[in-house]
Amino acid sequence: NVISKFKSLWCSPFEKDGVAIAKFEDGTFNIINTAGKSVKTLGELVACSAFEDGIALVASDEKIRTINTKGEFVLPFLDGTYSSKDLLMGGSVLAGRDIYPVNEGRRVFRNKGKFGYLDSSNKIVIEAKFTKATDFSDGLAAVAIEDGNQTFWGYIDKAGTFVIAPKFTKQPRGFSEGYAVAT
Repeated sequence: NVISKFKSLWCSPFEKDGVAIAKFEDGTFNIINTAGKSVKTLGELVACSAFEDGIALVASDEKIRTINTKGEFVLPFLDGTYSSKDLLMGGSVLAGRDIYPVNEGRRVFRNKGKFGYLDSSNKIVIEAKFTKATDFSDGLAAVAIEDGNQTFWGYIDKAGTFVIAPKFTKQPRGFSEGYAVAT
């Protein structure tokens, strides 16, 4: 009985695709379906996160990798950025949010302290070069850059081009129906 293998062991919440990550009695982590059946063995891990918008983080041998719901490695640029001690077992992802949900075909990601954007297939479309970044709304996203000791916010389009120059000193709101609040 596969379900009995989970007795007193860890299991993440189920992703919208109907899969979760579970630790079996033999110490291996597996992607399981809602019937409790293993659909992919991930092997021995130090820690892992739950899936968030189809992506989970797994740590083995002090190296963190990202996987999709099929167990395939994705987003390899995060490798080596963190140690497994940074990964929260059962947490939504990493402390400090390094992978964000897809919004308007773009996903914010963080690598080595900078923010950029991926498309919905997890391909880098805007390099991680911003100090801070927000989700896209109405086709624009607020991003921050540093100039000396000062942080300035502006808005970029989906290609990463500033359409409103970074001139705001406080994080502006996202656009809605063509308007945003910025100071």
